[in-house]
Amino acid sequence: MHICTVCERVFNDDELENAIQISGSYGRSRTPIAFRFSDGIHYLRKIGVKKPKQSPMPTTEPKEDSELLKETVNALAALPIPPVAELEVKPQVKPEINEEESIRAMQFAWGIRRSK
Repeated sequence: MHICTVCERVFNDDELENAIQISGSYGRSRTPIAFRFSDGIHYLRKIGVKKPKQSPMPTTEPKEDSELLKETVNALAALPIPPVAELEVKPQVKPEINEEESIRAMQFAWGIRRSK
């Protein structure tokens, strides 16, 4: 179905067979397409046909198998608990920083040269 943007007349697809398309295309353009009919020129844009809403399928939740659930819990409880390895903590060593050398390195990096 199509509607004229000027006169708001609704056209069916079979009526377009007798019309001559003058301009435009059905791409992603938002401009209406010009058609020449026997009664004149109409600028049509496609309109969607509303479909009846379909009710969603009712979802049924799966039933719990209580016996299987009990067996699984018992099997998990019977499994041995693996031992947890203790991590060895090493003391952190602070690196020795010579401030005078680091200042000279920064001066060199920034292109600042100082003579002593």
